[in-house]
Amino acid sequence: MNNYLRYAAMGLGFIAINQVLIISPHLSQNIYYALMGLLFVFVLFSGGVQRFNAILGVFLFICVISIVMNDIPSRFQPWFRLVSFILVIGLIGPLVSSPKFYLIRYFAFSKANLAILVLGAGSFLTRVLPLGVPAGRGGWSGFFIHTMILGPMAAIALMISFYLFYLEKGKDHPVKKRVIFFQICIGSSFLSLLLASSRTAILACVAGLLFFFYKIYQERFTKFLYSIIIVTVLTAGSYPIWSQYTTGIQQKMESSEKRGDLTASRTSIWQARLMEFSMSPLYGIGFSHLMFTGDSAKDDKAEDGKIEPGSSFLAVLAMTGILGFSAFVILFIGYLIFLLNSKFDMLSTAVLGSLLIFFTLHMIAEGYVLSSGGVLFFYFWLLLGNIDMFKQTGKISII
Repeated sequence: MNNYLRYAAMGLGFIAINQVLIISPHLSQNIYYALMGLLFVFVLFSGGVQRFNAILGVFLFICVISIVMNDIPSRFQPWFRLVSFILVIGLIGPLVSSPKFYLIRYFAFSKANLAILVLGAGSFLTRVLPLGVPAGRGGWSGFFIHTMILGPMAAIALMISFYLFYLEKGKDHPVKKRVIFFQICIGSSFLSLLLASSRTAILACVAGLLFFFYKIYQERFTKFLYSIIIVTVLTAGSYPIWSQYTTGIQQKMESSEKRGDLTASRTSIWQARLMEFSMSPLYGIGFSHLMFTGDSAKDDKAEDGKIEPGSSFLAVLAMTGILGFSAFVILFIGYLIFLLNSKFDMLSTAVLGSLLIFFTLHMIAEGYVLSSGGVLFFYFWLLLGNIDMFKQTGKISII
């Protein structure tokens, strides 16, 4: 049975990534949820539950309360979205644990990382070679459907590339061809990240890499500073090479400067979430519910039922109030503290921490933490599920 679960987990990772590719057909959301739900129920009844995450359980209870205590228009489908949320995080996140759930998360994570590495680093090739890959929404987006997906995917690929590079370099007999290949992956992922023109993804990636280097040189602070200086010098020295790929970033910066606000594209949306929070500060306005779009031209309160909150943290705050937000932050900070203090398997700890730091900053400006159909939702909760497994068992497979 375990072999079947391995294959199911591998397929799960690839299916989730496939949902945002521009080069292949996608499954319908209903089929996607059905596969997730069936696999969750099968693993639950075949392997049982050895551990239940009480903090996440409290958060889900508050989500239920937020729906019950609010009159949410049916177009938002709050109960369907909450059930989908529970099924997905139950399968890949840290909600319930058993050897079979660990098996699913272990293999889904490694195969998702492999796919992201290949596609994130390889996306740059579609810019310089005539591969016939069509442009996505927002312009060129590599193998992905949107530049806002390419940004985080390239950032994840970059952090994984650094992990693989240091993993090979740390061996007694490193293979030179592999070292060179991983250096190429680092460069290609970096260029894909620049071309995505996502300032949030770039800043979050820089913060993640700072954690990565800090962790692997935690006992050698001088070496940490030396590595940062080397990377900075190499990046600055190669500016004539990669500066040509920063046009999109420069245009965004110029646009923000004209508006007099570097966060102009997000400010109104953040204000909308804070306004919603002020209307129901204790338990929120309801799971998967928006009252304001943040766009004065459409302040008709999301008539189509789409959820685009503009910030994961503010979405949790607005939808579930201070109660739900507190439970979520406690869960989140617990894993950050674990990775910061862990002395075990420093390289794996470093890359897990760098990924979590990346999402910590990226989710300030992107609202996907409660959107169970999205690939960034999938990867974030799968990351938490694997960090939890690493904490409990000491086992992890990055790629």
